[in-house]
Amino acid sequence: MDMKTQYVLIPEEERAVQAEWHSSPPIVAHMKYTHIPAGVRAIEAAFEHDPLKCYINDTPDARNSRLRNAYLRLGLVIQLSMYVHQKEVYTVDGGDAIASYSRTGDMGPLFRFFAPIFRALDMFSSPEQKRRRAEANSKLNAANEAIFGKGPYDMVLLMELATTPEKQGRGYGTALVAAVTDIADAIGKRTWLQSSNIANTMFYERCGFVTVGGYKLGDTNPTWTKPPVIVRIMMREPRTRRSDGMQGSRA
Repeated sequence: MDMKTQYVLIPEEERAVQAEWHSSPPIVAHMKYTHIPAGVRAIEAAFEHDPLKCYINDTPDARNSRLRNAYLRLGLVIQLSMYVHQKEVYTVDGGDAIASYSRTGDMGPLFRFFAPIFRALDMFSSPEQKRRRAEANSKLNAANEAIFGKGPYDMVLLMELATTPEKQGRGYGTALVAAVTDIADAIGKRTWLQSSNIANTMFYERCGFVTVGGYKLGDTNPTWTKPPVIVRIMMREPRTRRSDGMQGSRA
């Protein structure tokens, strides 16, 4: 894929963003190891108020220590390193905006290889954080099985999509999603993701995704005093390509 492709914005995009994008289109490139520090900062900033992340982390017994913050950051470094190794992460502006994905529809063999390290790092999580993470994973697996059947799934999974706040509104996210869905289109696979942020859900809808199911967190947890967290599972069908080799309209 040409990393300098100028992706066509969908009609629903704001006019100001559209004008800025076409005057200076985002350049999407494979992420490098040197981009990881910036990528970690982008993820931390973009997901600071993510409802799913807050549900798992904001527990009454949360340990707000430097050690735990260091553990979370180390986990992100390991994850991004795996994505870079597998060439399954794109970036704009050297890590200021990133999109990671999996062609196999799940976390991939490297995640299973490093699973013992992640379990060891999890020692810094509180008991309630572990319970909530297990709850989220269990409900995600159950929802996926109800929607797609038993795995493995022959789809492309869009995992992290993050843009550092000061670079948002420039079309970076749309360009990165397009780069991932171009891969799915080329191999004729669906793309799927999960979203707990309604603003992100609306963005994904503009990128061609539809909600096909979901699950609820916190509705029966007495330690969670906020409204339940709704996590939507979204899917995008592959787009066909015209005979001249160019992709059809994204509108």
